[in-house]
Amino acid sequence: MASVEEKLNEYNSHLHRVRLQITGNRIYFRAAFPLKSGEIGTKRTRIASGCNSSLSGLKLAYEKAKTIDAELVLVALSESSASKRVYYYCSRTSREVRGGLLVAS
Repeated sequence: MASVEEKLNEYNSHLHRVRLQITGNRIYFRAAFPLKSGEIGTKRTRIASGCNSSLSGLKLAYEKAKTIDAELVLVALSESSASKRVYYYCSRTSREVRGGLLVAS
């Protein structure tokens, strides 16, 4: 069975603009996110995924990271409403996870 570090490296190799990081017992998204104020530009930021650093938590964080990654690609192509969707998704992330399970909103 693969370790958490091996899976982390595998998942990060599939992502383009987002990286998963483990700090302590938590998983974070690391990426250059659009500025929150609506200005043009990006800032390298670390955002909590709401997942623990276990294999199941890593898999859940990876699924979320794929969504964020796709949104950031859209933002790179067009500075439109896509940046608002990324911030909306990221701001809901920590509230959606309860006990390692994704809670429908």
